[in-house]
Amino acid sequence: MNTIRFGLLGPGNIAEKFARDIQYCDNATLEAVASHKRDHAQKFATQFGIKKAYGSYEELLQDKDIDAIYISVINPFHLEAIKTCASFHKPILCEKPIVLNGKDADTLLKLQQENNVLIMEALWTNFLPTTLKIKEWIKHQEIGEITSIQAAFCFKSTDLSSRLYRKELGGGALYDVGVYTLAFSKNIVGSEIVSTKSQLERGSTDVDEYGETNILFANGVKGHVAYGINIDKPQDALIIGTKGSIVCKNFWKAESCSLFDEHQKLKEEFTSSAHNGFNYEIAHFASLIQNHKTQSDIMPLKKSLECSHLFDEILEKGERL
Repeated sequence: MNTIRFGLLGPGNIAEKFARDIQYCDNATLEAVASHKRDHAQKFATQFGIKKAYGSYEELLQDKDIDAIYISVINPFHLEAIKTCASFHKPILCEKPIVLNGKDADTLLKLQQENNVLIMEALWTNFLPTTLKIKEWIKHQEIGEITSIQAAFCFKSTDLSSRLYRKELGGGALYDVGVYTLAFSKNIVGSEIVSTKSQLERGSTDVDEYGETNILFANGVKGHVAYGINIDKPQDALIIGTKGSIVCKNFWKAESCSLFDEHQKLKEEFTSSAHNGFNYEIAHFASLIQNHKTQSDIMPLKKSLECSHLFDEILEKGERL
């Protein structure tokens, strides 16, 4: 198949990064954008040199020249947008978190199976060269057997009127940045999560502003993740094994990772620019379509939906800090 032609639903801030980074992909291009407000779509199209702008999602989905859809509407509207796209049998790349709870996860899995359509969560961290290098080191037993993993993604936002602090818009630390820590940990450890124990700090708008979760994986690995929108912390990951460790600075957008032996002596350092980080996931998704795949080996839908069930457990059972 030739270059995959994308249409974009929801021209917002994240969509701008997608529009910038797709130009670095040899197998994908952005051909159209749609919004419920045509002037928003046209403004976005003009800004990024996109050929077509539509005033409704249906108009875009009816365009036979569009091969795939990227969804970047706000969190609570992901499922409905996916349903609409799936009814047109268009492959779907949807921003994280793909859905917000276990009920919607079950609905989405059934939807994918019934329509036999490619649906993948756009969690770009899992496609970065640094993440792939870490998995390679682990596969080759460079640190022996993993015993524990830590990951943190915290930043400070003081605008209480923003989406981050509005429950009805899917706000909160877990949905915004916690999803990165959970998905990264699951991806690196490569084992099912059997139990979690969480502590959450809720603010005046009742969203979770900060949280910490202890994780026990089925293979015995222990994890600890921290996520926050009200505090600045190093956004790093540490993987400890029986024969060494791996440090990944700013793991969610990492440009480097370091491998150490059991004596904390540096063995290897890997560097790769992540400045245009979305291009890796876009290129992967486009290749799936070109090869007639309905599942990603890096980001299978079932694995994404496991995080949605974890959201329920963390938010419902998390103790207050």
